[in-house]
Amino acid sequence: MPAYFADYWGREKEFEPFRNPASVTYISSLDANLAPDAIDDREALPSLTVPTLVIVGHYDLICGERWARELNDLLPHSQLAVLEDSAHMGHVEEPEEFTPVTTFTGWVSPGGAPNGAIGVS
Repeated sequence: MPAYFADYWGREKEFEPFRNPASVTYISSLDANLAPDAIDDREALPSLTVPTLVIVGHYDLICGERWARELNDLLPHSQLAVLEDSAHMGHVEEPEEFTPVTTFTGWVSPGGAPNGAIGVS
């Protein structure tokens, strides 16, 4: 669990509700012959025409900022939002920053800001 948060140990008590019920399942990236089964769809990304929002936590060890920037570069209609004080759980670590970013979708939570520009990068 600590790898999913930028400052897990400093906020451990706050994140207890996420840790306590958590269970883990290992998904192998090996094929039936135990060879690496890599999926690489980067070649197809420039052909996508849908608007895309790429959100990443600056400290994300799972799907890091390097990969988010590559996605943003490859997707023609994308916007990148980097949550500076988050890892993989930006919606938990920085909900105040995460929520306005999600207005990109056109959905606004009660009391949220109207659809508009992304407030972080």
